[in-house]
Amino acid sequence: MRSVLRFAPVLLLLAAGIASAAQPVTPPPLDAFFAGLRVRQVSISPDGRLLALNIVQDGNFGVFVQERSAPQSIKQVAAFKGEDGFLPQWCRWANNQRLLCSLRGLVQEMGLSLPITRLVSVNADGTDLKVLGKSYRAVSGDMNQDRIVDWTQDKPDTVLIAIDEGSNGEGGRTSNGGYSDGYPDIYELNVNTGERTLVQQENPPIQTFISDGKGNLRLGVGTRKDNTVYMVRRQGETEWRELTRIKAFQKTDKLSPIAIIPDSNFAYATGNHEGRDALWKVDLTDATPPTLVYSHDQVDLSAPLLDNGNRLVGVTFETDKPQTLFFDKELGAIYQALLKGLGGRTLTIDDYTPNFSTLVIHTNSDTEAPVFYTLDRDGSNGGKLTRIGSSAPGLASYALAEQKPITYTSRDGKTVPGYLTLPVQAAGGGKPPLIVMPHGGPYARDSWGFDPWLQYLASQGYAVLQMQFRASTGYGYEWFDSGFRDWGGLPYNDVIDGTKWALAEGYADPARVCVVGASYGGYMALLIATRNADKMFRCSIAISGVSDLIDLKRETTNTLGEVTSRSIGTDDKKLRDDSPRGRASQVNLPLMLIHGDRDYTVQVAQTKAMDAALKSAGKPHETVIIKGTDHYFLMDTHRRQWFSTMGEFLKKNLAP
Repeated sequence: MRSVLRFAPVLLLLAAGIASAAQPVTPPPLDAFFAGLRVRQVSISPDGRLLALNIVQDGNFGVFVQERSAPQSIKQVAAFKGEDGFLPQWCRWANNQRLLCSLRGLVQEMGLSLPITRLVSVNADGTDLKVLGKSYRAVSGDMNQDRIVDWTQDKPDTVLIAIDEGSNGEGGRTSNGGYSDGYPDIYELNVNTGERTLVQQENPPIQTFISDGKGNLRLGVGTRKDNTVYMVRRQGETEWRELTRIKAFQKTDKLSPIAIIPDSNFAYATGNHEGRDALWKVDLTDATPPTLVYSHDQVDLSAPLLDNGNRLVGVTFETDKPQTLFFDKELGAIYQALLKGLGGRTLTIDDYTPNFSTLVIHTNSDTEAPVFYTLDRDGSNGGKLTRIGSSAPGLASYALAEQKPITYTSRDGKTVPGYLTLPVQAAGGGKPPLIVMPHGGPYARDSWGFDPWLQYLASQGYAVLQMQFRASTGYGYEWFDSGFRDWGGLPYNDVIDGTKWALAEGYADPARVCVVGASYGGYMALLIATRNADKMFRCSIAISGVSDLIDLKRETTNTLGEVTSRSIGTDDKKLRDDSPRGRASQVNLPLMLIHGDRDYTVQVAQTKAMDAALKSAGKPHETVIIKGTDHYFLMDTHRRQWFSTMGEFLKKNLAP
């Protein structure tokens, strides 16, 4: 392979050119967020000749194929409209001519909206579009038919796919779509014809199969009651056996195997090291104890980077910004050379040809939407960085606000990290109004980088405060566990303490503070609306918010299992005390409720019941049910309605 040192200077010059554009000074209007040809995802064919682009334009979703040697040759090979019910999630080349795409849609069954996925294949020229799977109903058949287990590089016309067809209800098997039972079969699927061959019948308790990257199923993960069980098929064996050493670990030391190390009886696993998630190497024969591969001294491991053959390339983690550490020296040198010239942007590898001869990458920044490129390492184009497109080209001529990492001290002395975004132009002059925006989850985190929701609020002249409250992920087990089963306790205190800190530091107008959140953040917005005794907050917007924890527990027991239910809590008195719906009479500020009528993550009934409770208590409020969308507001029409409705409410209630 060509030494990276021969073309690193070229990369620096190209990257420096990317970062040198003059900075605009005008905040963007709402239309700019939806303008232009917006690239969502890019994949490259194994021979490096073709690109597949997942694109949104004028509210329509499409998949395009482009010859790299002739960019003007771009051709649409599949088109999707929101009313069709299915939208592309990702596309990837199975071989040099055949493209696979995952589609996600919603179906109505049993009075609920349920998500389903399907897999389609199409030739590079747009011919022979096929749905690879059976048209089961969502409940009676497998809801997810896009779960690729192995891309079988040595057999480019096939992939291994997991399909849960369940049983026929009488203890027998069926190939006609029995009821899903949670235990998938594994099939070899022909990407050209859709024909499939059974290679592994369901094997309880295995719910997820993991291959070695060469078409061989070697690991199985499942549950037995509330315990995770790991099954292994050792090299050269056909029988599955339980991995006892992993099972023997205590809860805080539990390791989770994630990938087979090629041609061995070892696997990579994630698990605890000194209170943080780290990467380990485990012995599948149980002969030797696990050995540590990588750990960060401040934050959790986000994910290992593995190539298509399961070779460990690097690891990712997040401190103030997402970061990557490459173990491959040449890739690491390329990565560092690019970062030096990218003006503070981060860099992610999205796809690559064999041996990483050509990479598809995207850059990201708080003040610039992601931009996609190809990078050639070898041949006549060695060192060439070629721009493909942006995820939000309509924003390029407008100023976006900086998302600055911050920390503050909680009432119990903990240092809480977060982000503060100050607007380019404050609304009404003087100190800007403050939007407190707790993230969803709660077992999630905020990240540095482009966020259209955050930038829309900043474009309207608002400062935005985000905090990694207790229960957030990424900061070690203690941070996560301290907020577990305590949705209305420590996380709430951390949100309030962060708000007081921002106001005490003089970042915003203390008379104009509003809380805006979605999902768990919507729950927090409702909770603050019922606990606003000191009237620190002037308004609240709850988007897809949970209003009653006991109802949520009941819903998640039915849909997500007992483990999720217990994460909410088991003390019904505390759950009632921490449920905003039962305290609707205590709301003392303007409140807006927004929810999609096809939300399956948080049922719209949560908002409708809160609306009824507020009406019963005689509390003025606004409720907006957006038709046709789920939890994620993916369509432009739905997101426009969300943004504009939210913007009008804030403008009215945070006026000087």
